[in-house]
Amino acid sequence: MVSPRTIGVGLVGYGQMGRIHTLAYRTIPLYYEPAPLIPKLVGVCDNNQSRAEVGRIQGGYEFACDDAMKLIERKDIDLICVCTPNKLHYPVVKAALEGENLKVVRAADGEEAVRLTRQVRPAAVILDLLMPKVDGISALLRLRADPVTRSTPVLMISGMPGKDAARLAGAYGAVKFIAKPFQLLDLLQTVEDMLAGAAPVAGNV
Repeated sequence: MVSPRTIGVGLVGYGQMGRIHTLAYRTIPLYYEPAPLIPKLVGVCDNNQSRAEVGRIQGGYEFACDDAMKLIERKDIDLICVCTPNKLHYPVVKAALEGENLKVVRAADGEEAVRLTRQVRPAAVILDLLMPKVDGISALLRLRADPVTRSTPVLMISGMPGKDAARLAGAYGAVKFIAKPFQLLDLLQTVEDMLAGAAPVAGNV
């Protein structure tokens, strides 16, 4: 019998959601026989170093830190699970994308996202379903209605439970959808897939 693959796990955010995901990773071998993979809890990151240290002890991670880049840079971490509140996603995602040599332009709200997409002409756009001023679906509709931005691939992200958000995003023209909390490497792979099928203008995301 083939031994299951070991996956190095990094976790960002050791609040309630981070604790739940830590428990899920630890119990995978109890629910599957044989287990499809064996999670190895390598690093836990939290902006509060003391809370990260609690996560290291409680969750059995090898190390704790307060800088997500320390997880991104580790070669023994195959999967990074981001479990922070929405407002804290951006710094982690930006660091990961820039680590792939992509330029990142941030919009503060949906209205600005539409304006910047038209102005900057990025290779791809990441929208959240829930954003200030103009929500993700409304922003997506504006992008699809404008000849300048109509063909720009859009990745929609949402914490809305169930499959309704994914169906909604797809129906209005999103190329890809990722549910929150998401695994950082899944996000990077999704962006890479989008760019492979796009015609980049300025190498921005």
